[in-house]
Amino acid sequence: EQWPVSLKIRVDQLLSSAVPAALFWGSSLILIYNDAYRRRGGFDNFECLGQPADQCCGVEASEIADILKRVLSGQSAILENAPFPLASGGLAPGIPFTVSYGPISDERGRVAGISEVVVEKAGSYLSAASMRMNEEQLRAFVSATSDVVYHMNPDWTEMRRLDGSGVLAEALAPRQSWLETYVFPEDQTDVASKILDAVRTKKPFELEHRIRCANGSAAWIQSRAVPLFDNDGEIREWVGAASDVTKRHNAEDALRESETRFRQMADSVPALIWMTDEGGNVVFVNLHHSYLFGLHGREMVGERWTRLLLTEDVAPFLVALRHAIETQAHCCREVRVRDRSGATRWLRCEGVPRLDEQGTYLGYTFCAVDITEAHLAEEELEKRVEDRTVELMVVEQNLRQLQKMEAIGQLTGGLAHDFNNMLQGGLGGLEMARRRLLDRRIDDAQQFLDAARSALDRAAGLTRRLLAFARRQHLEPKPTDVDALISGIAELVRRTVGPAITLDLCLQHDSSGSGSILCDPNELESALLNLCINARDAMPDGGRLTVGTGETDLSNADVLGDLELKPGRYVRIFVTDEGHGMSADVAERVFEPFYTTKPIGEGTGLGLSQVYGFVRQSGGTVHLDTMVGRGTTMTLLLPRHDLPPAQTQPLSTPDQTEVDASGTTVLLVDDEMSVRAPVAVRLRELGLRVIEAEDGPAALRLLAEVQGSAIDLLITDVGLPKGMNGTQLAEAARSVIPDLPVLFITGYAGVSLPPGIAVMGKPFELETLATTVLRIIRGVPGRKHEDTRLTQASLQ
Repeated sequence: EQWPVSLKIRVDQLLSSAVPAALFWGSSLILIYNDAYRRRGGFDNFECLGQPADQCCGVEASEIADILKRVLSGQSAILENAPFPLASGGLAPGIPFTVSYGPISDERGRVAGISEVVVEKAGSYLSAASMRMNEEQLRAFVSATSDVVYHMNPDWTEMRRLDGSGVLAEALAPRQSWLETYVFPEDQTDVASKILDAVRTKKPFELEHRIRCANGSAAWIQSRAVPLFDNDGEIREWVGAASDVTKRHNAEDALRESETRFRQMADSVPALIWMTDEGGNVVFVNLHHSYLFGLHGREMVGERWTRLLLTEDVAPFLVALRHAIETQAHCCREVRVRDRSGATRWLRCEGVPRLDEQGTYLGYTFCAVDITEAHLAEEELEKRVEDRTVELMVVEQNLRQLQKMEAIGQLTGGLAHDFNNMLQGGLGGLEMARRRLLDRRIDDAQQFLDAARSALDRAAGLTRRLLAFARRQHLEPKPTDVDALISGIAELVRRTVGPAITLDLCLQHDSSGSGSILCDPNELESALLNLCINARDAMPDGGRLTVGTGETDLSNADVLGDLELKPGRYVRIFVTDEGHGMSADVAERVFEPFYTTKPIGEGTGLGLSQVYGFVRQSGGTVHLDTMVGRGTTMTLLLPRHDLPPAQTQPLSTPDQTEVDASGTTVLLVDDEMSVRAPVAVRLRELGLRVIEAEDGPAALRLLAEVQGSAIDLLITDVGLPKGMNGTQLAEAARSVIPDLPVLFITGYAGVSLPPGIAVMGKPFELETLATTVLRIIRGVPGRKHEDTRLTQASLQ
């Protein structure tokens, strides 16, 4: 079923013929023969049927090898006096034969095989009986096949069948040669030329031409003729066979017509169309190649189409093409080329495999559409989107800047409002105290001094809350057991929220140390009290307040977008109330400083911002869950700490009378005279020797001028003028006096301080400073003061 039509027709004719005949097909020249050929060839069975010629032709193979090659190139050939071996049958082996070879074309006009016809040479070798038997066999062949077997006189002036009848019988008109009557006028000149050449050269010939049939129709025949010679070597007659090849010609005509229509259609399409052979080489390109690239089709045939591509696109296209050829699948690829003007064009190439009627792969047919405009439009769209994105980012940045400025305005407005109130209280109290002192009304002055002190304390508290929000407050983190801390302040919370509110503790851990975090416990207590007070205010009619703890894990996805938060194990502290809850817009702003929903005078709006700042500065975060009418849950997440909680020991206040401060020298450095002077006076009241300096360089000079004693304690501000801060000063002093105790007094904790350094945040009470200084002096082992002159050079 899968044989080509041309092979089927040839084998059909071969098997129905009584003349010994065979054919060789394909590149291996597979032998197919009829019964007469088998008997004449002496093949007892069919062992040679379907075998390559070189395996079954025996002696004949070496003699016909060159002939077969020539026939495969499209020529015909005759082998005279061929020693065709015969089987038993009364004829001696080695009787000479005339063997005619001719090319066989397939549907596409390519030589696909070779025909072989064997004719015995009678002459002196055959008896009359054998001649009669041979003629009878030939007549049987004539009656058994649709082909016409004929003989001609030496000059081809008359053609007759082997049975003696005319080729055209009664249709052959008098006084007309068979050529004029039989062959189409358009073909007569070519046929006559080939016949005359065969008569002159005495060689076999083959030709194809059109004929007029007896019924008036036209047909195509393929004729092969072999000359027979007399004893003088002259042509006695010609013997030939004519095969009807009308079907093949019609098929070829239809194919050519189809190819013409395809070419016309391909040339009219405004796209690149081309075809390849089995290996991917170009066999056809349409006219659009000439329009786009300025190339004639002949320049592309036999070449790779990739010669048109940009260098960087060649390899990917070849990979896709090879894969498509191996799998015989659809091939699609976008590539770039340069047109005849040198401009870059984008093409979308799609190819499908080309198969014949039997499904044999013949190559690919490709179509490439110019999509440059679409690419340019896409690039333009992407550029517009990118430009628009940039514009939106600028707008968003400006919006954030406006929001920031609004927040700063709100912050500064609230700060100015609260500080003005506090300053007014302080200034008014000090003014009235001064007036009372001038009037020597000392008893009345005390109340105004207390009022001024209260206002200044509130201002100090406001500053601390602002530093907490800004995450710049000075913290003293310690391993802290959260459950123990909450249990410790539970009674204070109950007293603070009042009897109308029930406090429930939902603590996960015991006091064994599990659930420890690293934070400033004092600030954590303050934050929890702040949250509990807010919960109380949200439940004016009473309710239930729950404070609980637990643990949770935060994954990478949970902390995505928060650069300060790290994945890991966290301790969860939550405060839940049953109050009125918050709306969405309030919840969005709840951590902003000075934002409050309480009436004027009942809240500063710094409580939650302080909590938020403390938790973030401690490495955690805050989650808010609220709904109007359903209450609020505020959750603090702080990193779990594996070290055991620190044992909090109450710091005893040293009895100032028990500490011998005599002989102790303190170097006090602060650029603010209003700060330095009261501190110096209070320290001298303790019996300390105080040396004052207003900046770092001045302090170094004083160290160099000390005669016969060393400095026992350095008290310095962190932010100092003239290019040397307090940290640098402490390092310089310790390079001269190792292990020199240092106490930093600072109003800003944004700098990194050396470890093991005592710190006091401004503002502070002078009594607290005095207690701290005495504790430092008491904790320092006795120092043997050497009489060492500290020179400026040694300090440097």
